[in-house]
Amino acid sequence: MDADSEVNACLDIIAEFSTQLNEQNDTPFDITYNDDPTDHEIEIIRKQMQQWVKLNKLDQRIFKLFRNTIKYGDQVFVRDPETFEMFWVDMSKVVRVIVNENEGKRPEQYIIRDINPNFQNLTVAAKTTTDFMV
Repeated sequence: MDADSEVNACLDIIAEFSTQLNEQNDTPFDITYNDDPTDHEIEIIRKQMQQWVKLNKLDQRIFKLFRNTIKYGDQVFVRDPETFEMFWVDMSKVVRVIVNENEGKRPEQYIIRDINPNFQNLTVAAKTTTDFMV
């Protein structure tokens, strides 16, 4: 699908217009509230959102993430439980998705092969021969 130049350009244009930075909170996300929040609540949520975006480098990664979501329909990340950083997983490495059909086919578990976290560029790469050396 991406080999067609027109489809490639369309995916780029859609992703570019959909991932513009929000001028109010300097993140690629808009925040909407159900009730009227206080100024203090707005400030806390804005700072937490900025920290989360900075931690996961979403200001740099959001374009590719959004474009690949349009292209493949899903994106898989492995989250570090200590630092809460998200590591991107190539969709070709996702072998199976276990769903709960009682709750409308909601994914519960992803089976990923060849998992090897790369902490420098926040990806999960395939295992290499050096991973098996003692």
